[in-house]
Amino acid sequence: MKIEKELTKEFKKEFLETHFYYEVTMFLNTFFKMYRYQLKADAKDFSNELLRVVFLETFMLHTRNLIEFFYYKNRNEQSSVTDFIEILKWRKLKSKKFKGLDVLYSRICSDISHLTYDRKPIDTTKSWDTDIFSHVFILIEIFLNEILLEIESDKLKVLLYNIGEYKKGVIIS
Repeated sequence: MKIEKELTKEFKKEFLETHFYYEVTMFLNTFFKMYRYQLKADAKDFSNELLRVVFLETFMLHTRNLIEFFYYKNRNEQSSVTDFIEILKWRKLKSKKFKGLDVLYSRICSDISHLTYDRKPIDTTKSWDTDIFSHVFILIEIFLNEILLEIESDKLKVLLYNIGEYKKGVIIS
């Protein structure tokens, strides 16, 4: 399905304040829950195995969506960072592709595609490398800082502020 709508400034703002906002919010909230779980700070919240799996899978899903948005070319109906920032400018703005990103992306896709032969059982006790996910945080910050130069949005400004607060709380460098 090909996008029929013109990507006007108003359309972009609406998209970012709804769909992008949702993805980032879910990424932040599930990241924080999983991080705290790994530290055993909120172990009582994860006493139920089903709850642990739900948070892990939700986290992986939204991480995958953001990785696809920031790194992979627009596939017609999917949004891409280059719908909002010119591709050459984006290449200059973003850091180089994190060396573990392809492995992470592959692992996430395999883990959330339940009916594949390559899928391994989800181990909710296994830690995810938070350094890899700090890279996604940085990409979100770079993108929001750039897009807020073009689009006036209090909702996106609050989102950017919240990312900073999460980073302080989780201590992502």
